[in-house]
Amino acid sequence: MKLNRLYILMLLLFSVVSCTRQEDIILNEESGYINFNVSQDKSLIIVNTRVADPIYKVKILNSAGVAIKTFDNHKEITGPIAVKPGKYTVVGISYNMESVLAQDANGKYPEDYQAIFDKPVYQAQQEVEIVKGKTENVDLLCTLSQVKVTVAADDAIKANFKEIIVTVTNAQDFTNGDNNLIFSSADGTIGKAGYFRNNLGTLRYTITLTNNDGEVSSGDVSGLIEGVNAREHYILNLTLSGDNEGSAIVPGITADPSTNDRYFTVKINLNKSAKPVFTSEGLDLTSTPLAGNSVEPVVTYIAVGSDMARKVMVEAAAGIKSLVMTHNNETMIKNGFPRRVDLANISQMQSDSLTRNLFRWSGSVSGATQTTMDFTSFIYYLPLGTYAITVEVMDEQNQMVSKDINFAVIPAEETSTLAPASNPAVNKTGAIWGKHAYLYGMYNTQTQPAGMGFEYKTVGSGSWTKVTSGLVVSGSTYYVKLTGLQPSTQYVYRAVSDKEPSATEIKFTTLPANQMYNMRFEEWDGNSANASGATQIWDNGNEAASMAGISPTTRTTTTATSGSQYAVQLKSESAMGVLAAGSHFIGTFQELVGIKGAKINFGKPYDSKPLTLKGYLSYSPAEITKTKSPYNDLKGQMDYCQIYVVLADWPGGYFAVNTASDPKVLIDPKEGKDPYIIGYGSIEKNVNTNGYIEFEIPIEYRNDRVPTCCTIVCSSSKYGDYFTGGPGSVLLVDEFEFTF
Repeated sequence: MKLNRLYILMLLLFSVVSCTRQEDIILNEESGYINFNVSQDKSLIIVNTRVADPIYKVKILNSAGVAIKTFDNHKEITGPIAVKPGKYTVVGISYNMESVLAQDANGKYPEDYQAIFDKPVYQAQQEVEIVKGKTENVDLLCTLSQVKVTVAADDAIKANFKEIIVTVTNAQDFTNGDNNLIFSSADGTIGKAGYFRNNLGTLRYTITLTNNDGEVSSGDVSGLIEGVNAREHYILNLTLSGDNEGSAIVPGITADPSTNDRYFTVKINLNKSAKPVFTSEGLDLTSTPLAGNSVEPVVTYIAVGSDMARKVMVEAAAGIKSLVMTHNNETMIKNGFPRRVDLANISQMQSDSLTRNLFRWSGSVSGATQTTMDFTSFIYYLPLGTYAITVEVMDEQNQMVSKDINFAVIPAEETSTLAPASNPAVNKTGAIWGKHAYLYGMYNTQTQPAGMGFEYKTVGSGSWTKVTSGLVVSGSTYYVKLTGLQPSTQYVYRAVSDKEPSATEIKFTTLPANQMYNMRFEEWDGNSANASGATQIWDNGNEAASMAGISPTTRTTTTATSGSQYAVQLKSESAMGVLAAGSHFIGTFQELVGIKGAKINFGKPYDSKPLTLKGYLSYSPAEITKTKSPYNDLKGQMDYCQIYVVLADWPGGYFAVNTASDPKVLIDPKEGKDPYIIGYGSIEKNVNTNGYIEFEIPIEYRNDRVPTCCTIVCSSSKYGDYFTGGPGSVLLVDEFEFTF
């Protein structure tokens, strides 16, 4: 094994300067030395490439953990480095690369991630105490600081399932997407290596399968791998079993001592029993999808002293093997409620603790096909506060399902005001918009009180407006969609009944409801839809076609309405035998890349959340005669125009398109492909509209985040990025407008 070594000498620098800067003299006189060697050991993990001379990042941290010296490239260290006496931690990091690794688009390095594909981090650190006038030697051997995970599927699995998804996390559950990696046969990640920080010494996984008939089986196979260590390589082998009595998972790990590989076999049993199922009474077990793959458990609000039944029921056809409750609530801990308890394998001491806390469960749990956990009396005596309990059941076939129980004990009153929040069943895309909002409340009586509803007003005004109609009730909670609000305005609301208003008043501010600049296309500077000297918002691809002496995008006086002077004309033309589609977009044309394509930044700053994009279009398509792979099969068909809108929070405020690269870098609006896309909508036409028609594109939002940027893209040929379309296709657009 070859070791690459790095020597850095931190020397005592004796001062020979005058006393004009006393603080510098004292610092230098108090300096000491560190002499350290950094090397790399890759022997315990199989790697595809070996780097003869990797770059090392070096950090020197003080006793507070603050980096006082950082070198991204150890080769830049050309002389001695002085440090004051004290305790330090010297850290060496290598990425097994011969070049300096820059920060990614998120401003992070691989070691900043909980989980990451294909980026191993070799790391070591050592504490050292520097004494005045002395040299301390530090020898760092950088080893893999993460746990490596790969997924393999046998031929039988591949033959029976057209899509395999394995989600792995280093956290206690899958709620935080930053801790998860998704290995998928659809996008090729199932063949990649995943690297995880070793936080808990465990890895959890869940498997989602889609059979050849398109039926999806989600979470049927889940499991926990314990005793996990850094530098180990865990290979999840997916195999097929038809054993009706067999386990869904074969427990245990087969180790290969020569490579530190750990083979963990997951047996997919097509004949196994149904996985365990949770149901509940008086407690909401659902979750709200968030950005990426994260979810947020829904909170059940409970008035203090409420005696409404609060139960969780579990059914497991194969029999219960374990039923584990975990929590980290300090109030519950002080009351003696165990942090972790397995009701199927409970000790007498734990049983007594639960009984004292008035928690009840039905009979013997081990092997039972159903059981009930009764939280009613336990919750009745809890003080005000928020509580979170995770319940995880595993059946005798090792199928594991977990649920989060999140609840809050709130003051007793007929109605209580709840904060506006995303709700998976109502408004997962956000509670507060530009001109409407969802208000939430709950009633604490046995039946709905008379006059139940809300009151709201603008902050600072004196009179309340009452709303009692349009309420949607679910259990003891209710909400209303409040419309007719003013954008960028602060409101306050409270839940009410005829008896009394809630003591809790909650403020919210509606979002802006802005239009992008020049959406009616009345301002022009040549063939650019921007006023002379104004900040550029709109751009086109004319620069790419200029070498052929054509301008596919131009101003036209053929407008949609009598009050309009100008519109935009986009025409697909043949330039030197290649299709040049007319394009018009919010963003910036960056540069032409030879004759292969161009670099374009799609997007400009924007902070509103419109519901639709309205406007007028006129389209006259031509036959597609110019094609390039992968769209050669479109030759002879009629051309398509396309208009689409994207609301996003891309880093930097734009998406960098590169139509010259291989593969091309383009916006992919498919759900789950680009985590920064918040909302998307599009319209396409391949028929002659015989003049202008009005259109309205609904914007479908995917989460509750607020956009930071927006782009609208118009093209006379949908596949113009691939030089595919019909020369002569003409698209006119006019009078764009966002609606709220």
